[in-house]
Amino acid sequence: MKRIVFISLASSLWACSSTSGSSVPQEAAPPAVVPTCSSAQLCTLSWGSYDFAVDASSGARIVTFSLAGTNILVAKAAGAAEFGATFWPSPQSAWNWPPIAAVDTGPYTASIQGDVLVLTSAMFTIGASVSEMTIEKRFSVNSATDVVTIAYSFVNHGTAAVSVAPWEITRVAAGGLTFFPNPAAGPAPRTCSGGMAVPTTSDDESYTFFADLSSTGPTKLCADGGPKGYEAQLSGDLLLVQAWTDVPAASEAAGEGEDELYSDPSFTYEEVENQGKYASLAAGSTAEWTVRWTLTKVAALDPGVKVASVLASAPLRQSVERAADLEATLQ
Repeated sequence: MKRIVFISLASSLWACSSTSGSSVPQEAAPPAVVPTCSSAQLCTLSWGSYDFAVDASSGARIVTFSLAGTNILVAKAAGAAEFGATFWPSPQSAWNWPPIAAVDTGPYTASIQGDVLVLTSAMFTIGASVSEMTIEKRFSVNSATDVVTIAYSFVNHGTAAVSVAPWEITRVAAGGLTFFPNPAAGPAPRTCSGGMAVPTTSDDESYTFFADLSSTGPTKLCADGGPKGYEAQLSGDLLLVQAWTDVPAASEAAGEGEDELYSDPSFTYEEVENQGKYASLAAGSTAEWTVRWTLTKVAALDPGVKVASVLASAPLRQSVERAADLEATLQ
């Protein structure tokens, strides 16, 4: 099933008049999307024109989210570690670089529980003398709304509390347009920990836009998002929306942001990043954070429309904003 934003929504609402003694038709349950895993531990959820795949052997990376054969995510290249969508503990200052192997590149144990794909990491620690933890990722699909739900969990197996925030990192092709709703106080992009230059953004009263155009050197932006709690990325006429419960600015990890953007200096990819609440996780406890993804075609755009055209045209920009808002409400 492929939904076209601005033309129609794929919904199964019955339109009927109520009269005495009449029965109301019941909405049929959407078809279940049951995951499958190959011998190489590539686990896939497929429905309609969509494919969503996770590589359990490589950090439980999301490697495919495609509509009609077009993958919105950066594919793995020979020798490259920057591809697909991964998940890290935040803040980065707790572990520096490179990412923790068991979290980012190591194998996860895969299981299928009904129509839910469950992936669990090996034990790891964020830093020296810190309790051991695992990460669990649970993936499921609502085929009626084309929403992928991802529940990330930190599990503290140690005897001491650990302070941590969830951090989702999604790598998409360079040259697209990324945006997120601003808080009531207005846009406030800031420098992240690490001190990279903040990229130039285009702001209005309600949204911050980042056009990932060729530039010199890496750039990184951190910001507090608005109460709608989403980040959207437009590549051609495909719109990816990732939505979550809004995180108050006071609950963000130090040196980080609810919404983050990273631009690769070689202009091969962009990272669309979002973070949840930074909090103390007690010994023996689990903290869960849910992000929901949708991928849709934007009927107002042709595949050849340039980022600059969207930014320059208020009606076109507002159409894209409305499309993202609509997708976020489905989640």
